[in-house]
Amino acid sequence: LPEKFGRLLESCKKSDYDQCWLINNAGSLGPLGPASYLGSDASSMKELQHAVNLNITSGIWISSQFTKSFLKPCKISSSPLIRIVNVSSLCAIEPFPTMSIYCCGKAARDMFHSVLAKENAQINDDATTSSITDANNEKSPVPFKVLNYAPGACETSMTDILAESPGLDGGIHDYLSSAKKDQSLVKADETAKKLIGLMLKDEFESGSHVDYWDL
Repeated sequence: LPEKFGRLLESCKKSDYDQCWLINNAGSLGPLGPASYLGSDASSMKELQHAVNLNITSGIWISSQFTKSFLKPCKISSSPLIRIVNVSSLCAIEPFPTMSIYCCGKAARDMFHSVLAKENAQINDDATTSSITDANNEKSPVPFKVLNYAPGACETSMTDILAESPGLDGGIHDYLSSAKKDQSLVKADETAKKLIGLMLKDEFESGSHVDYWDL
């Protein structure tokens, strides 16, 4: 990951872009089952570590390196607008039985991206203070914003795998089975359209958690 993604970032000529968006959506379900049974043997420990590396470590590293590469506080006037979207979940803020690792990963990513937003808040404050309003008396967009976006329970292959897992909590299994039967799961293109609309309006608070159903 460092070699491939690092090379990609190095190949980007920053002056060629007015805006740079990162949609950080790498992840997996990880081990499912009661939290008290996780990591009980060598093989499950490896599975647990793999899930942590994929769902937390890699997501943190990607957003960190993206920010470092494109955001230049000392040259903020010549830097492109930076927008980072961490694809979150209701699992980041509510506990779901038998999904502790998935919930943990989403919660950790939410907190990291909220901290990333907090650390760079002063850059936005400085830019707002020095910005010149346009003809409509609207302020220029701030340089750096982060969004934790929960897309809703989507109709994807991951949802199919989750619904068929024998380790899944019975209540969650019943909900997913009913939602699939009623076709009430969120379509991927629908939540993507809502996210794009939210990003283009650019009115969300940096570091906030926004759910599909809030829009």
